[in-house]
Amino acid sequence: MKIKAKYPIFLALLLGSSTIIGYSIEELKNSNKTVNFSISDDNTKTADNKLITDIYTAEELSYLDKNPSYEDLINAVNNNSNIDNSYNIKDYLYKYIKDICSKKPNFDKAILKRNIELLKLNYYSAEQIKNITNNEFINAFFDPNEHSININNELKIEDYIYHEFSHMTRVLIEEKENGVVINIGFSIDKYGKAFEEEINQDFTNSIEYDYSTYKVENIYLLKEIINEEDLNDIYNNHNIYSLEEKLFEINDNIDPNYFINTSDTQNILLFDENINNDYDVDYELYKMYIDYFLSLKEIDYSNFVENYDKFYDILSSINTDNIIRDKLIFYLEDTYQKSLTKKM
Repeated sequence: MKIKAKYPIFLALLLGSSTIIGYSIEELKNSNKTVNFSISDDNTKTADNKLITDIYTAEELSYLDKNPSYEDLINAVNNNSNIDNSYNIKDYLYKYIKDICSKKPNFDKAILKRNIELLKLNYYSAEQIKNITNNEFINAFFDPNEHSININNELKIEDYIYHEFSHMTRVLIEEKENGVVINIGFSIDKYGKAFEEEINQDFTNSIEYDYSTYKVENIYLLKEIINEEDLNDIYNNHNIYSLEEKLFEINDNIDPNYFINTSDTQNILLFDENINNDYDVDYELYKMYIDYFLSLKEIDYSNFVENYDKFYDILSSINTDNIIRDKLIFYLEDTYQKSLTKKM
């Protein structure tokens, strides 16, 4: 979803866009199952419980085409009669495909191709979008249940459409004729939704700058805690529970479930006009970011020292209340110095 600017400029930069996942397929509502395999007489794998939750399995069982080429993606667009060029959407999609193939040649675009094949485009007025979502600040959203991008046609679509295209690279919900259900995504229902949106925005900006405005600085901090290659693997090939596990490895004194839930709460506070944000959640969340980062000192001290200034700079630039930001900087410096004193 894309949020319109209603707040002061620095707050408007915190608001963003997302997928809406309603889980219309009943089997998915409360299921976090993994796929069990059986080997048939012809030595092929089948999904016993008929629920596929990762791209590798979907490709191995031939439900997705592995590593489609630029030409494959363009053909998928051209073969989908639902994708017209109203409001230049088809041109924007061509541009996105060209850029993602050029800038991320090793990224598997199998999910993107399937979503393009299934894609429908719906155009609405701002009032209609508000009535659909019960939120007056949403400008667009990707709905993987309906395989649709729903767009406010009263705004400059180019400013936020790329964020929705990026969701199409990662989220796929589809029920096949044989009863197999594909449910590939990062967040589990609403759990981990903030990280999904923030990473998606960071991913989008690396392809084509987009004005959707989630707190991507949170991902800059996270990349100083989890190296970028590992974080990309967790996001692209696993789910929010893999992020939990990685965070627990780094610091088992912090409850990763609480950290992720606090991040989700921060995200809600950003664009719910009925909730007064007193920034306590910001302080609680970023303290945990700091504690995770400081844990790296015991794991790889030289790398920690090398990254300290960068982490400090990112923390200094987060969008929050000035008093909260100053308290966080003090907490970082004070905790770090105390840890050095203890070591001596």
